[in-house]
Amino acid sequence: MKTILLLDDEPAVLQLTAMILRGTTGWGVLEAGSLEEAAGHAKSNIDLVIADVCIDGHHPSAVAGHLKMLCPRVPLLFISGYSQEHLLGNGLLDDGAAFLAKPFSPAILLRRIREVLDSEPQALRAAG
Repeated sequence: MKTILLLDDEPAVLQLTAMILRGTTGWGVLEAGSLEEAAGHAKSNIDLVIADVCIDGHHPSAVAGHLKMLCPRVPLLFISGYSQEHLLGNGLLDDGAAFLAKPFSPAILLRRIREVLDSEPQALRAAG
């Protein structure tokens, strides 16, 4: 069974997204409303991190760096209410980062998760 670490500082979004993931995938979902809570899950066997672009007022690159320290080599999917173009244009998202705009349907979320998980082995081989 796969395990997803879900990080969002909006409790309603966190709960709804966790409910969608549990109900449609059967995977384990670890919920975190802050980077500190995410750190508490770092020892778990995590297959994917899904994180809001801006957590606790931190710049997205700081969030990504913190999550990569906690969960090295674990794929990261950013989600945001802002468009990808807005985030890229304002330097808030690195080009090539896995991204999904809110709001999203369960089907779109699951498809994007599958794309991220399916692309990760090639990325790891290229980096290794």
